[in-house]
Amino acid sequence: MNASEELAYLRERGWERLYPDETTRITVGLGTCGISAGAQLIYEYLVRRVGELGLQAEVVGVGCAGMCYAEPLVQVQIPGWPRAIYANVDEQICDAIMDALIEPRYAKANRMGFVYRDWLEGFGSWIDLVDIDEDEDEESACPDDLARLPFLRSQEKRLSASWGRITPWSIEEYVAEGGYAALLKALFEMNPDEVIEEIEQSGLRGRGGAGFPTGKKWRAVANEDDTTRYVIANADEGDPGAYMDRGLMESDPHRLIEGMAIAARAVGAQYGFVFTRAEYPGAIRAVERALEEARNHGIIGTNILDSGWDFDIELVQSAGAYICGEEGAMLEVLEGKRPDPRPKPPFPAYAGFEGHPTSINNVETLANVPSIVLHGARRFRSCGTEASPGTKIFSLAGTIEHAGLIEVPLGISLATVVEDIACIAKENLHNVVFPQGSELVQETGAGQGIAVQVGGPSGAILPVALDKLTLDYEGLVDAGGIMGSGGIVVLGRRACVVDTIRYFLEFSARASCGRCFACRELLAQAAEIVGTICAGQGNEEDLERLDDLAKRIPRGSKCGLGKMAANPLASGLRYFRENFEAHLAGSCPNLVCKDLMHFEVISDACPGCLCCLPSCPTGAIKGVFNKPFVIDQDKCTKCWMCVSQCPYPALMAFPVPAGLEGDPKPPLPEAPHSQNDSEKFDTDACVYCNRCIDACREHGAGVLYFDGCGRNRTLKQAMLDSESSCTHCDACRAVCLTGAIESLFRERST
Repeated sequence: MNASEELAYLRERGWERLYPDETTRITVGLGTCGISAGAQLIYEYLVRRVGELGLQAEVVGVGCAGMCYAEPLVQVQIPGWPRAIYANVDEQICDAIMDALIEPRYAKANRMGFVYRDWLEGFGSWIDLVDIDEDEDEESACPDDLARLPFLRSQEKRLSASWGRITPWSIEEYVAEGGYAALLKALFEMNPDEVIEEIEQSGLRGRGGAGFPTGKKWRAVANEDDTTRYVIANADEGDPGAYMDRGLMESDPHRLIEGMAIAARAVGAQYGFVFTRAEYPGAIRAVERALEEARNHGIIGTNILDSGWDFDIELVQSAGAYICGEEGAMLEVLEGKRPDPRPKPPFPAYAGFEGHPTSINNVETLANVPSIVLHGARRFRSCGTEASPGTKIFSLAGTIEHAGLIEVPLGISLATVVEDIACIAKENLHNVVFPQGSELVQETGAGQGIAVQVGGPSGAILPVALDKLTLDYEGLVDAGGIMGSGGIVVLGRRACVVDTIRYFLEFSARASCGRCFACRELLAQAAEIVGTICAGQGNEEDLERLDDLAKRIPRGSKCGLGKMAANPLASGLRYFRENFEAHLAGSCPNLVCKDLMHFEVISDACPGCLCCLPSCPTGAIKGVFNKPFVIDQDKCTKCWMCVSQCPYPALMAFPVPAGLEGDPKPPLPEAPHSQNDSEKFDTDACVYCNRCIDACREHGAGVLYFDGCGRNRTLKQAMLDSESSCTHCDACRAVCLTGAIESLFRERST
């Protein structure tokens, strides 16, 4: 069997698994995000239920579909029908899915929508999944188009088209999607120079850092006289809030293997490394199993696909430090040395692993290669910008509704990503008093957000409202940042920009190898100064020193970590200088820095209940039962526990010390009085803890509620009304701490 026949055989087997004629295919997302949300238990439960019911269905574990916010995620495809996707699945929803399959039909519980067509990258076409008469009932017609969801509407699924649908390490399913067709083309229809030419014409730029042209790097390696050459996939993803490479390796590792094989063919390498983090066990398992599958079918190893060319890949786990992701330090680790960055020049393309020419590319960069080789540079350039073509995978984290992985065309606006796709979350600002007239708090229709951090710890911190900022290499550089690996972290109203900058500076200082004075000393000095400002001990001279350090640190560092480590500081001083000045004036605008805020009990609103008392870990809350409490400021650690437990506007957080003129006290609403005196209850016994109301709701009656506020509150008790829906379950009396409910029962019995 020749190479083409082997791939055709694998394609047929994979097609039968992905699109079975008689068996319902149920997939469960078992990526890291899914497992952390309980997907492994859901998978085991579905397997057990399918067996118990004797259903003609197959339960398959897949990778992350990108919708991490919806995990556990389950997809169901009945033969001839579109794929249905269910979000936040629990055992109850699993039972609903099982019951629906008996008919068969689709369950409605937690159904996000349907996928009507699948894009098959290898064939360059759409496969229609719908074979249903639109005149049928709602369950059969399946009207909900998943592509209309805000999270998916602006995305361009190319690299991630198969995520969450195929078994990650299954070579049959990958080939059914057109996998390894590009490698076959590179081996038998193109010479190495033509492959490099195609990559150069595509304009593919590195997806892991500064965006260096990939074709130019390959050309440099291929032109070296040394015939011993290597390719390395840099999967040492250490940026806080970044997990794009993890998602790709967990969901579609064969795409990485194919990209590495094509890169090796182009530059003339015989061996490659996948250098990844030990903290990625799921990705490691997926890549190792995919390598084994590829090796068993002659995709890598000796005489791959009967071409007479040898190429093999080894997976190597990182030494653990953040600096290991720097390409020079990575080479040192691969050679068994301490992870110290190497001076440049020479660059790895000329003297890399063990002194031989080496092409080092990010995981996402290599994942783009098969599509470019198979479909050509023109199609790759059909989205993105002229200088930044193609798509980019971003990870979304922070104060948002939709955390996860997205793939969008380069050049998309930051506002579209943050507000339309990620959706800034509405924060719980209960019992928080922000400074009046703060210009740092931007009100948007989607919620409240103040800043976005793009590009990892070396990226910029940018305002949400920054007009016309586009996510491409040139746009981010103009704004004072970098693309980096593509992590996006949204900071909400309860986040302090100055404190965030302090965190990133300290992170980079700890990650420094210590060889450069600027990175070792000046970076630590900048972190210390910002920490002093957060503590309310800064002055105007500190801002001048920070301005100077932001310029000196990149000039005095030899590797990329040090050269870009000051980006958060520089962008923060550029866009959020008012925030720094507010800290110098003794106020943290967003109530994060503990030395610049305090908690206070509003005596007029405090009924003296017991809700806050058990939550205080230091015993700072003092007082007498049924009387307003006070806070011992010397013992208070500002942990926010008491505020989170207070059911009234009684415990408040303030940005300035208590008692100062202009202290923004919250207005207390007037308490409406009940006109029915018989509905008044004993305020001496009730402490307004809401426990009776919560218990009433939990037991299905829901007839108790408070009317009014403060110590004038009245219990609106359908409980004392002979025509009420009270079931007399005694749940309210069981949770009452003071016997107030007991007195009401006695009043009713008389």
